[in-house]
Amino acid sequence: MTQTIGRGSVGYRYRMSRTETTTGQWLEFYNTFAAQSAAFDTLLRPIGWAARFDVTFSGPGVRFELSPAFPDAGRLAITGMSWRQAAMYANWLHNGKSSDPASLETGAYDTSTFGFDAATSRFTDNVTHLPGARYWIPSLDEWMKVAHWDPDRFGEGEGGWWQFGHSSDEPPAPGLPGEPGAQTSAGADFDLLDTPVVGAYPDALSPWGLLDVSGGAREGTSTWFEDDVGNLLVLEGVQAGGSFAGGNPDDLSFVSISGLSFRSAGLRIASVVPAPGAVGMLTFISSWIGVRRQRRDRDEVRRVAGLW
Repeated sequence: MTQTIGRGSVGYRYRMSRTETTTGQWLEFYNTFAAQSAAFDTLLRPIGWAARFDVTFSGPGVRFELSPAFPDAGRLAITGMSWRQAAMYANWLHNGKSSDPASLETGAYDTSTFGFDAATSRFTDNVTHLPGARYWIPSLDEWMKVAHWDPDRFGEGEGGWWQFGHSSDEPPAPGLPGEPGAQTSAGADFDLLDTPVVGAYPDALSPWGLLDVSGGAREGTSTWFEDDVGNLLVLEGVQAGGSFAGGNPDDLSFVSISGLSFRSAGLRIASVVPAPGAVGMLTFISSWIGVRRQRRDRDEVRRVAGLW
């Protein structure tokens, strides 16, 4: 675990997906390339998702389909992709979901930098998204602001932080969706096949309207730290948010460190603010914009934004 004191300041406008990336969304990404060549299977398949081999597909590559074992497989959050897989997913989104394998290589992140320097024991990956990126893996600061910062925390124009991701300083109540008082899947008792889908707790919202901050999957970010041993850069990413797998709700004070893989973590995508009239993701306003406009924009995006 690592402290988050002093983090969360963001001075620009950006968007964040209201829910975590789902099996249905990743399946579209995966099949776009794995159906062309089996080489993409290893490159792009996550550890945890509600999908199975499509035995009716004859090649040339491989294809997966939603698993019928899960009632609503397409809306289950994926977990366990690597940071590099998440970066390629952002590249694919940036490039308009192209089927050209070259669309995986750049746009949001430059995959030509991905490597390991044995001489220095350092990963060479450039984890900062490229200028002009339309979609990217959110930084810890970007994630914290949309999950915990409320510009009206102590009254109109009196901003502050909530300890938990459902706009409260009290831990969310675990329980199954629809149970009286249930606010999160973290700590709830359910079978694997009954895993709650994204958005299953619609009343447990962050100040900016994010769902599943205090449950679902822990979420990978693009923030990295130096190793304590020799100050060598290792590809260890910060995970934030609560998890149905770990049983712990999101807490502002702590985040965890992962390795190259986000292991049990999921992914929430950040993006640029669209032109006027575009909807589908929530818009987040930097702190210097007037409170009246903040309140108007926030209420409006809550009204029009659906699950992205």
